[in-house]
Amino acid sequence: MKTFTTLGFINSTLILFLLTPISFSLMAAEWNPPHKFKNDSIRIGAYPRTPSQMAAFYEGRGFPKNAIDETTKYCFITIGMRNIGNKKIWLDLANWRFYDKQGDIERKNREQWKKTWTNLNVPLANQSTFYWSTLPESRDLHRDEPVGGNVMLTPTYTPFTIEARFATGENKQGDPLVVRIENIRCLKNGEEKSK
Repeated sequence: MKTFTTLGFINSTLILFLLTPISFSLMAAEWNPPHKFKNDSIRIGAYPRTPSQMAAFYEGRGFPKNAIDETTKYCFITIGMRNIGNKKIWLDLANWRFYDKQGDIERKNREQWKKTWTNLNVPLANQSTFYWSTLPESRDLHRDEPVGGNVMLTPTYTPFTIEARFATGENKQGDPLVVRIENIRCLKNGEEKSK
């Protein structure tokens, strides 16, 4: 049985930091994501990632090549948010819409990824890391609680909008909260940020 050493603690802390960059950046004094929305209830930012950024991220965590190649087929947007209001907010990605002028953009959800990873024989440890780096499909956020992770979309290279709908209140009986973040664009390799 391995003991948990100081080096293991440092490595675990580093991995946690790298897997949740948005949660940490949302806690920072300066909050300046490339695409953002803020009102009295929520602060939310969207950070497009290049295929090579995501490939390097998963390669650094020991993913097999076939899994890394699969991730590069998608547009990764890292989402970070924080409940800054007094009411509970309910995240449910089934209530989010991603669309451009041509219509809806498909999001690949966790169940679809699970089938892909099973078909590609991706080790369970890698699958666990992948899910840890994705935005939860659903959960609640209490006052001052952050959450962050990736959403994966079918690539489009025209500007698109994220329309996020949240239920509010203890029993989801509060006024719905609708957030729109516009002019997001999937990044190609070599691009640092959306134009």
